[in-house]
Amino acid sequence: MLDTKQLIKDGQGCAEAFTNFFSLFHKLFARSESRTKAELYARGLFEDMTRKNCWHLAERLGFETPLPLQRLLNDDVWSEDDMMQAARAHVKATMAESEEAYEAVAVVDESGFVKKGDKSAGVQRQYCGRLGKVENCQVGVFLTCVSPSLQTFLDRRLYLPQDWCEDKERTAAAHIPEETVFKTKPALALEMLKGAWAEGLKLHWVTGDSAYGNSPGFRQGIAAQGHLYVLGFGRQHQVIYREQQWSLKTLLEKLPESQWTVTTQRAGEQGPIEESWAFLRVKLKQDQEEQWLILRRGAQADDDLYISNAAATTTPQRLIEVVLARHAVERCIQEAKSELGLADYEVRYYHAWYRHITFCLLAHLFLALQRQQERQKKHPCRCG
Repeated sequence: MLDTKQLIKDGQGCAEAFTNFFSLFHKLFARSESRTKAELYARGLFEDMTRKNCWHLAERLGFETPLPLQRLLNDDVWSEDDMMQAARAHVKATMAESEEAYEAVAVVDESGFVKKGDKSAGVQRQYCGRLGKVENCQVGVFLTCVSPSLQTFLDRRLYLPQDWCEDKERTAAAHIPEETVFKTKPALALEMLKGAWAEGLKLHWVTGDSAYGNSPGFRQGIAAQGHLYVLGFGRQHQVIYREQQWSLKTLLEKLPESQWTVTTQRAGEQGPIEESWAFLRVKLKQDQEEQWLILRRGAQADDDLYISNAAATTTPQRLIEVVLARHAVERCIQEAKSELGLADYEVRYYHAWYRHITFCLLAHLFLALQRQQERQKKHPCRCG
């Protein structure tokens, strides 16, 4: 994979490519001034800067003050949701041409954005996955697409804790739409999936961690749409295996070594990681149909558990591929934060959060498409 820093160095070829790419979104802006600022904002995210907020971007882009960019996020009339939908349409067209759309996996994941104060939409002390602890932060839920040659974002939602949704004065101050109601993270994820499916994206498989797999509504919502999931699953659950009821904790302890039938290797930060896998057909207490229980044991990790509604004839290799798609998304989020300023925003309004995040996701899509072209053409392209 090409290094992001290599891709975002100055280069006329990719500068022109970005201009062509952003022309996909020109029709979304009624005013040429807003269109120009939007393209500059998105282009500025490729700059080599410590922080990529309105103040720093304005200075690098040659504005005398950050006000024009702040107006772009806060006041200008344009639809960030229409922009995200246009990006998904481009991904759909790209995948249709690649003949690998059937292999694409939808991955849901979340990421925390540590922030100060209590005015920014959705901010409060809550679990921040990036830090692994409770912190004052906002949490975004992301839908991503992972195929053999394209790994990028498709949609995003800002999670609003229930306390926020019930405080009308606070939501009004943050410009949160009056009709907004509390939705869990799995509900937000399912909402994004349904939207992508309705638009014709061929994402037959869905994966995510146990925060989503532990939600019966999320699993059932995917199945009701005729799609397959391979989702993380907590050890607190009970399953029926070989006509006996087991707690997953006990089943793990008593599973014989002979059941660990598949061994794989993947690259880790400190070298190759060898993992063993076991595949059992089980029933959940509340379900009639058998499902796959997938157990993953790694040299540098605890046992992982996954549940899947895939058919009994599904190969272990395919199930493993879907599980491992999660690692690509973790890289996408880290890359968007470290290279494209995903977490660098300084905004309070609900829609302003969506606008900054959308620009970052568009920038990441452009980089992903550049990488895809590099693989196809097998010669370097430097991006600016």
